[in-house]
Amino acid sequence: IGNQISLPLNMLLIFIVPVFLITSDVRIAFNSLTLYEYGFDKYDAYGQTGLNSDTLKEIGSDIKDYFNSDHEFLDIKVVIAGKQFALFNEKEINHMKDVKGVLSRMNMVQEMSGVYILACLFLAMARNKLRWPQSFVSGISSGCLLTLLLVFFTALGIFFGFESLFAQFHVIFFESGTWSFDPRTNYLTRLFTEGFFMDASLLIGLSVFLQASLVYFGLWFVKKLFIN
Repeated sequence: IGNQISLPLNMLLIFIVPVFLITSDVRIAFNSLTLYEYGFDKYDAYGQTGLNSDTLKEIGSDIKDYFNSDHEFLDIKVVIAGKQFALFNEKEINHMKDVKGVLSRMNMVQEMSGVYILACLFLAMARNKLRWPQSFVSGISSGCLLTLLLVFFTALGIFFGFESLFAQFHVIFFESGTWSFDPRTNYLTRLFTEGFFMDASLLIGLSVFLQASLVYFGLWFVKKLFIN
């Protein structure tokens, strides 16, 4: 197609855009101590666990660091009434290992999709001799529209059936029997409640929606102002 990106590359670019935006925001969320602390406060982790706010902050920080480390297992110890003990039991620790594995694969997808977008941009600019890369911009804009549609329908699913979606997610990504816990005998579900994950999902969706909207209208504005 002359000086434009080839059609297959451009079609793939449309689907890569939502992948990059969603995985990027999920990655940011899992590295946000502010989000963890918000969940602890809103869902009364102190009352549910008996751990004070300083200890909860340390736990959030340790979990974030674990996801970014090369440690296989999460090992968090807390002190209550002068006695130190392991916060999570074996089943919880193994589940967090599985979660870390899913996140690692997602991070790889995020990085690869980012590289693909940059490669398409450089290819379009090179073929267009550094002029306005129409095909690339068209692909990004279409990808942003697809992202908005995906976020809209996902938000509907969250509002009207989050529990089912949450369970289905675990069925797809984790082995049966490894992700269900009795909240009376573990700390993981008392720290990270289903309500917390619903709020986090909506926050991620809102962030992705805003980013896709800004990119789409930003490109539209630049094109109208400088190209037409």
